Amino acid sequence: MTFRRSGAALAAALSLCTTGAAQTPPATPLRWILNGPALSTFASDPFAQRFFSHANPFVIQRKDGAVSLPPEWGALPVRTFTSYAAMLRAFESGGIGSDVSAVLYDNEAWQFTPREEQADPASYTRSAAHLAHSHGLLFIAAPAVDLTRALAPGPEKRYDAFLRLGLAADAARYADVYEIQAQGSERDTYKYAAFVKAAAAQARAANPKVVVLAGISTNPSGQHVSADDILRGIDATRKSLNGYWFNVPMPGPYCPACNDFRPDIAIEVLRRLNPR
Repeated sequence: MTFRRSGAALAAALSLCTTGAAQTPPATPLRWILNGPALSTFASDPFAQRFFSHANPFVIQRKDGAVSLPPEWGALPVRTFTSYAAMLRAFESGGIGSDVSAVLYDNEAWQFTPREEQADPASYTRSAAHLAHSHGLLFIAAPAVDLTRALAPGPEKRYDAFLRLGLAADAARYADVYEIQAQGSERDTYKYAAFVKAAAAQARAANPKVVVLAGISTNPSGQHVSADDILRGIDATRKSLNGYWFNVPMPGPYCPACNDFRPDIAIEVLRRLNPR
């Protein structure tokens, strides 16, 4: 397997996220993960083009529908996997593109993540991180909160169980970037912010150098949200984070409950974050 990038190049890419003290992320600039059908909207909208210029967003592209991105973004291509097993097969078969900068492990309590991986997220996250790093790539950990179904079935609230089980720490310990999947509660700003702040603190206690992002979405699990909902969540958590995964979903196998495709909400959020 070809070594993708030198350690110096990866360090330079990641340093774009981690300027300032490790425990105190700067309010700006924010780092982003972008994916899905909204990429074409972001890439063609004049305001979004300027917003992401020189932002070095992590970008997840589908092989069968890659979008031509403005070169001035300095985008970092990402391959995403819902299982360690699939990630391992991709590396062994040479299926990771030579332009890829990072791999993302999206383990959830769903059909795409094997049950043995759902039952032991710490071990499989560690293995996935070691695999990515051995090939010179950054590693992004994004465990879903619903993993608590397998680990702590019962009446305990999922956010409480996630934190009690130390899943944020387990995800961040070997990762370069940890993404908190909190978008499901973004209509409740207090609940969203409380969980994001607690998970971010737990993650940094395990790995002070980790870059911490949180999820925001225009249609989390089919919920109807407004730009105001998203902006309130950002305002309440921005000082605790390095950035966000901005998901603009549409119905599909990976989001069967999603309904409205609303890139217009995403563009409004960007405009209000930076109205210049």
